[in-house]
Amino acid sequence: MNKHPSCKKSWPCTTQATYNISKALADIFSANAALERALLSEMDGAVNLSSLHEMCEKARSSYEALQGAREQLDRAIQIGESEKTPYLEGFQKLSANKLGHLWGDSLVPGQRETVIKIASEIKSDHLAPSRRFVRELLKIEDLTNRVLQSFQQVYSLGEKNGLREALEQNKVPLQANFALLMTVWTDFLREYIMDSLIATHVVFEVEGYPSLKVS
Repeated sequence: MNKHPSCKKSWPCTTQATYNISKALADIFSANAALERALLSEMDGAVNLSSLHEMCEKARSSYEALQGAREQLDRAIQIGESEKTPYLEGFQKLSANKLGHLWGDSLVPGQRETVIKIASEIKSDHLAPSRRFVRELLKIEDLTNRVLQSFQQVYSLGEKNGLREALEQNKVPLQANFALLMTVWTDFLREYIMDSLIATHVVFEVEGYPSLKVS
């Protein structure tokens, strides 16, 4: 998901941000997997405290990684604002519709409108998507915290062998909170990846490198 830097000085920040985003997503999936292990154990008549503990710890780790991603991306924006990009002309020459048509049938099938949206945004201001991503990461943080709170409630019930009952009877709003979190995550990732692809495309085109394409 990392992109070729339009400002080389910000590359360590954007790379760290992407690392934290990857970690945050991996950790929330690991938290969910730990919940499923605990549930399967309870179905076999056992309380799996280690999985319940891992569930909460991974959710907390995801939350912390999101904070780190947001801070690094914000720092990258500050650097980008103070340093002139050598690829400004390349960004300004972007043809959003042309790129959307080309990629929507090959590189990112079914995502033509997303390509057009992000390319249009980048064309007018190559840092605009990143500013929006900072706000969206803050929202994901909030939703992750809600899921963590639900996990903590589930932990208490799971200790008493009441995990399955709690989920079946909706005693904890875990499924609703998790569904909202993952929906926002999916939307964020789609646009974050697209921003990375388009920025990389501009740099490759300006520098005369081979175009992005599926092998």
